[in-house]
Amino acid sequence: NMKKVEQQIINQAIEQRKQAGMSQMEVSIKLGITYNVMYLFEAGKKQVTIDFISKLNEVFGWEFDVKISNN
Repeated sequence: NMKKVEQQIINQAIEQRKQAGMSQMEVSIKLGITYNVMYLFEAGKKQVTIDFISKLNEVFGWEFDVKISNN
């Protein structure tokens, strides 16, 4: 289920942001996006894209481990 995969990515991104001691605003500035986009992403109201995941990895070195199952 794609929603479960998206939620895994969102949770991991939030955790990595917090471990880095960064606010949503700081992350959005470094990514070159608006704070609103970052907020919507973390709130699960904006679809997770491969481009967005790639940008998080490129800028911050964050990696994502997702488990895909039919359950």
